[in-house]
Formats: sequence, C-alpha cells, structure tokens
Amino acid sequence: VGFFSDDLFRLIFARYYASANLKNKNITNEERKALGFSIDEILVSCIYGANPCSKNDFEWSYDFMYGNCFRFKTENRIV
Repeated sequence: VGFFSDDLFRLIFARYYASANLKNKNITNEERKALGFSIDEILVSCIYGANPCSKNDFEWSYDFMYGNCFRFKTENRIV
C-alpha cells in the first residue's frame, strides 16, 4: 500500500467499491461488513444516561456513501 496506512487504504477502497457496485444486488451483507470497520474497531467506550453500554447496544446498517453504520438502540435502555 505504501503511501496510505492500511486503515486509510481500506476506507478508500471500501468507498470506491461501494460506489462502483451501487446497483449490484449480488453483494451480501457479510461482504459489505468486511469492507469497512467493525464495531470492535471503532467503539472505544460507551456510556448512555450514566450507564455503561456495549457493542450489543448498536444495530448495524450499510450506507452506500459511508459504508458500515452503527445506530445506538435506545428502545431497550432505561435512563
């Protein structure tokens, strides 16, 4: 890869791949997940309403512009 760090190269490649395959229905969610960062790689810590939370409190989705997205699930949380 040389000029780019491995993470930056992976991010650039994921964005290119996603945009190039925007209409490709044959890509599975597992393949999409593998293109970007996982929740384990990006979640450092989590506190919601003064209570600790974890990666299990997030729901995965895929955005063709941004790649892997993780939405915090508040419906089961007591504040």
